Amino acid sequence: MDILSYSKIILVGKSGSGKFWLSKRIAEITGYPLYHLDKEFWRPC
Repeated sequence: MDILSYSKIILVGKSGSGKFWLSKRIAEITGYPLYHLDKEFWRPC
């Protein structure tokens, strides 16, 4: 699998499953931006 061939990567899973750790590692390796949906969804109106 060539991770750099993807334009977007979405991680889904239960709480405590390591999504945050894995997403940080993927962002570090690829240079892709990292967006947390909780921050986007729960931001002030």
